[in-house]
Amino acid sequence: MKDVIVHFAARQWQFDAEHGMHWRGTAFHQGCMCSRAVQIAQLIPERHAKSEYWRRLLKRLNGFHAMGWIHENRIIAAVDHVRSIPLFYAESTVGTN
Repeated sequence: MKDVIVHFAARQWQFDAEHGMHWRGTAFHQGCMCSRAVQIAQLIPERHAKSEYWRRLLKRLNGFHAMGWIHENRIIAAVDHVRSIPLFYAESTVGTN
């Protein structure tokens, strides 16, 4: 089994520990400006939201942003349409612990 290594190191990243949301940037959603991780996390109705819900939500966000959501064995990572804040990831067959 491969491990996915996720590292949000830059100080500009915000983290909402309650929801597992990593956020950087600003997005507009239904006329409201969201620039904090907790604001975006509150748009998700439950931690186990299906992939289709995520797709619809991410299509509605407008702005310059990147996010990562981690819960148990699930990771969702996304950037805005022009990739203004790039995300990088790595896969490893060697344990990360």
